[in-house]
Amino acid sequence: AVGVPSVQILRLLYQVAAPYVIACVLLLLAVAAVMFFAVMRRLRPLQEMTLQLQQVAQQNFSVKLPQYDCQEFSTMSQAFNAMTDTIDHLINDVYEKKLVAMDSELRFLQSQVNPHFMYNVLCSIALMAQMDGNTDIQKMASNFAGLTQARLSSGGDIKIPLAQELQYAKFYIELQQMRFGNKISYQVSVSDEALLSCLVPKLTLEMLVENAVGYSPQGAVVAISVKRSDDGNDAAVSVIDRGCGIAKTEQNRIFERFYRGSHQTERTRHGIGLGLAIVKHVALTHHGNVSVWSVPGQGSTFTMTIPLAAQSQSTAS
Repeated sequence: AVGVPSVQILRLLYQVAAPYVIACVLLLLAVAAVMFFAVMRRLRPLQEMTLQLQQVAQQNFSVKLPQYDCQEFSTMSQAFNAMTDTIDHLINDVYEKKLVAMDSELRFLQSQVNPHFMYNVLCSIALMAQMDGNTDIQKMASNFAGLTQARLSSGGDIKIPLAQELQYAKFYIELQQMRFGNKISYQVSVSDEALLSCLVPKLTLEMLVENAVGYSPQGAVVAISVKRSDDGNDAAVSVIDRGCGIAKTEQNRIFERFYRGSHQTERTRHGIGLGLAIVKHVALTHHGNVSVWSVPGQGSTFTMTIPLAAQSQSTAS
């Protein structure tokens, strides 16, 4: 048996265990540092998203998130950027449309000033002519005043009863009769009186009648036929003239001019305005249509169809 002092034994144990203890401590510190940086790396995208969401809450939709190495955060970043782009586009689109609407409303109000003034002057002329016993001038001024009033969007009416639209067409024909005398004749046939109450886009029939007179200024014969379509679902309003007619190649191009850029060139080259193309565009907007049948040298027939079912639903609502 050999006796060894305890201090010496403890010193030997310390010398052996110290490197292991230091290694373990260093290892724990390294693991803690790695875990800290790993957690911070995961938290950084969340912090960035939180800051960007706060910017979005302040209506700043131009903010963007970067692309991340992590697939999950990268997907979230792409979705966030797409969302802000969509919101920014929608807001700008609505804002621009609001500006356009305000500008259009201002222009509309400005455009009403002169027609209202003209209408009042025409009514005054008609009254003075009536007082002087000049029936021709009184009738001409009254008809022109009626057409002027029709072009004023009073009450914002887009559609009017067919009976009223026939009256506007009559105003125009009577003005042309005063100009050309007995060279222009005009007749209206209605197969069903109930069709007179159906709604048609304002001044579309008048423009078709104006076009018919334009095709046959010498000895124009204009007839308007109102009847139901073959299936009974539409009101068919036909304007028939006995003018020069329209060539087949021209028939295929009439309704295309509304969608072309050079309107003035087309009008000058062919001698035909945009009225027919505009009427068809308006009719299509209201779920109707305009078609043409013409034989050169014999005349033309323009037929506007307006659905009756849609009108009954709008009346009921």
